Amino acid sequence: MLELNTAGFIPGIPDWWNEEDSDDNSILDGLRNEMAERERENLGSDNSNGSENGHFDDTPETSTEHRRDRLASAHILDLPNEILVHIMQDIFDSFGPDDAESPVKTIKRCRLTCRRLANVGASFLVSGVRVHLNSTSLARLEAIADHPIISTSVRNVRFELATFKASTSNHITDFADDCMALVRWELHRESRFGGDRKDRFKRLEAGKNRWHDLFLPILESWDRLATAFMVHVPRGSHKVPDHEQDDKPHWDFLRHQHREYQRLHRKQRRLFEKHNFYPRVAAAIAKMPFANSIQFHDLDILNGPRKKFPFSKVKNLESAYTVLASERFFLQPEPMVYGVLGDFDEGLMEFLENIFWFLAEAGRFPTSVGISLPGTNFDQGNRPFASNKLILGDIGKGSWKALQKLESFSFFSGQTLGTEWSHQRSYYEVFLAPFFHSPCLRSLVMHHHMMDSDIFAPQEPDEDMTRILTYRPKPCLKEISLRGVRFTQRALESLVKGVKGPMERVEFAHMNLKAGTWAGVLEILRGLDCRYKKIEFPRGAEVDSMDVGVHVDVFSRSFGGFESKADAFINGYDMDNPMGGLNIPTQQNSSDSEDEGDDPPIFPDFEPSLREEGEGESGEEMAEEEEEEEEEEEDTETDEELGDVIYYDSLGDSAEDTDQEEGR
Repeated sequence: MLELNTAGFIPGIPDWWNEEDSDDNSILDGLRNEMAERERENLGSDNSNGSENGHFDDTPETSTEHRRDRLASAHILDLPNEILVHIMQDIFDSFGPDDAESPVKTIKRCRLTCRRLANVGASFLVSGVRVHLNSTSLARLEAIADHPIISTSVRNVRFELATFKASTSNHITDFADDCMALVRWELHRESRFGGDRKDRFKRLEAGKNRWHDLFLPILESWDRLATAFMVHVPRGSHKVPDHEQDDKPHWDFLRHQHREYQRLHRKQRRLFEKHNFYPRVAAAIAKMPFANSIQFHDLDILNGPRKKFPFSKVKNLESAYTVLASERFFLQPEPMVYGVLGDFDEGLMEFLENIFWFLAEAGRFPTSVGISLPGTNFDQGNRPFASNKLILGDIGKGSWKALQKLESFSFFSGQTLGTEWSHQRSYYEVFLAPFFHSPCLRSLVMHHHMMDSDIFAPQEPDEDMTRILTYRPKPCLKEISLRGVRFTQRALESLVKGVKGPMERVEFAHMNLKAGTWAGVLEILRGLDCRYKKIEFPRGAEVDSMDVGVHVDVFSRSFGGFESKADAFINGYDMDNPMGGLNIPTQQNSSDSEDEGDDPPIFPDFEPSLREEGEGESGEEMAEEEEEEEEEEEDTETDEELGDVIYYDSLGDSAEDTDQEEGR
């Protein structure tokens, strides 16, 4: 075993560790001084170093020599584990993003010195685990969870929601269409973004490059095959039409790739058919004591982990197929938002519900949850941005129970959320209600992408946050960031009244004010006790009717060290309200009145589902049942008033209704 001495050189440790006079070594210097001081105080009871009566002869010479002897024999391993963890943390944090070497490599070298440092440094090796929807990734998660040391270092578990689709597996025509769309997108991206700037301009001017010429015969052949299948071959058959035998080499490659795709799809399907995916995931997370952050990320085709095609390896037409096969370019999963999970008619809602249900059963309550749905696609003309079945499903007791200690929630959506989300806003609210139910919520981030339909078609509503913001008080809220959603002035005022104590960060961007005035919103934000406040690109009838110059002057032009007059005002700058006195007429829809608190509550209508497995109802059946219950029953909900706002603390109408629901 290598003996580590604080005065000696330790291989693999940054230079500042071995510099005695370095400022970064102040921690060890302080520890040395503290240890010397304690030794001097306690030496009086040490008969071996003192006089006959047990008292130490504390002369300057004796004390100094003894202290030097003690410090000369001091080792870093004499420190307790808590101090060693802080030292490892300093090593880990000392690396910057531009450093050539990663901090993990240095930690690994430190762990090679002895067993104690190996155990202490293990907590910095694996901070996050990605779980793909396949058996290999699940086995890796379980192996990490079973490791007695590495399992304690995991802080975050991230689920990659990309899946292999049943329709693509069942029909080779769909597979050919996907392959053609993917190749066209890669060619487009390579021609626009590949190479240096001068080369890109040449490609754009020419309209094509040498890879277009190489892949053009392949695309034309696949297009002929797909057309022939649709016209002459029954759906599901793999027979090649007689008049397309010239394309047989292309067909052989396509058929081989499709068979491999079918194998991967069957493997994924068997994983969920056994009904043990969710219990195994929950059991693994339960073995990781500090894995309190759960993330759900759908595949981002534009910026995600999908492989980029290595065009540099393609020299001719023959090598193109070789590279396509070796890189497994067409054997990658697709985003979940384009369909449902496998063949089980399961969308995002039920996937989350199953995960949270088994986590609650295992006694794990995550404190941080994030959901990211990029929704980007290389073939947006043929597919919707979101499947109609994305959110249809039951949010049951699992989500409500598992999220009762939630402190941080983030939701990113790069897509419009379908007709169910736009026209039936209750689905949107029911989807988010469990995440807003926790009284411990400290951080809230809701970002929605600004689609063209939202900009050029004002009749299409944004995602409405009004009732969600006023659903239960949030006394612990410290950070809120909203982008691309609708709200009202009264909802914001209600949210501020429910917060106890100062906030740290408030950001609003592309917010659509459906009721109230932006002058009132700025006054509310100005009176909010918060360290950082920012508002940019507001929307709504009030700002839409503003002159462009006035809008730029208020919300875009820098002022007093701030990015805009609005930011300067809400952060306490001594000035008048920039939106006050403009006399801009406001427009307000009758359905979006300021008295939204008096409307029939939506949350109590959507009681957490207590149905048995296999007895779920579709979204239309749920909506019909809710309408019937509204007509037959009176609202018996107990309202709790906080200031001028009504908060709905429960989703159940009564205990009798819950019993009836269990009976069904």
